[in-house]
Amino acid sequence: MSRRLCTDQGILLTHHRRGLSRSTVAKADQELRGLGGWLIVLAVFLMGVPWNLFSHAEKAGRVFATPEMKAITTPGTPSYDPRWQMLSTVETSATAVATVPAILLIVLFFLRHRSFAMAFSLFACYIISLGGVRVYLVFSTPSASEAYRNAVLQPSILSTAFLVVWITYVFRSRRVRLTFTRQFHQWPFFPFFTVS
Repeated sequence: MSRRLCTDQGILLTHHRRGLSRSTVAKADQELRGLGGWLIVLAVFLMGVPWNLFSHAEKAGRVFATPEMKAITTPGTPSYDPRWQMLSTVETSATAVATVPAILLIVLFFLRHRSFAMAFSLFACYIISLGGVRVYLVFSTPSASEAYRNAVLQPSILSTAFLVVWITYVFRSRRVRLTFTRQFHQWPFFPFFTVS
């Protein structure tokens, strides 16, 4: 009789602990939902990305528009180098185009759409690839100065490391998984979307 009583008490205690555990996890999950914690830092970063990209492309455009740079980027000129022409495209057009997905990424972020993590990762990979191409072109061009190579290499390494950290965060963070769950058709101003 006493053994059965002890067993029943043990079962009740186990269920009680499980109930407390579930409620504790649910409460913790509820606190994690929403744009808080490191997501605030990510929001600040995302808000500045479109302007930084546009500013970089505009500045590079002015640099490559000078007569000296036109001489090495225009086919048919005596000093023409196709690597400088490709670098000009990367620094201007390819960078400027990235402002469009950067703005869309901000929209997905504040809508807390469930595709944000994947969209952010694809965008970050595009920026990393631009940096890789930029470094390759600069270091494979004999006429590029050492100072210019260092000016390109260091920011590219820092940018790559920074973006890899954020990619890891958005895929491993429980806050991200709990926050970015919405779909377009859940918003009244997107009635034409029926994504499920």
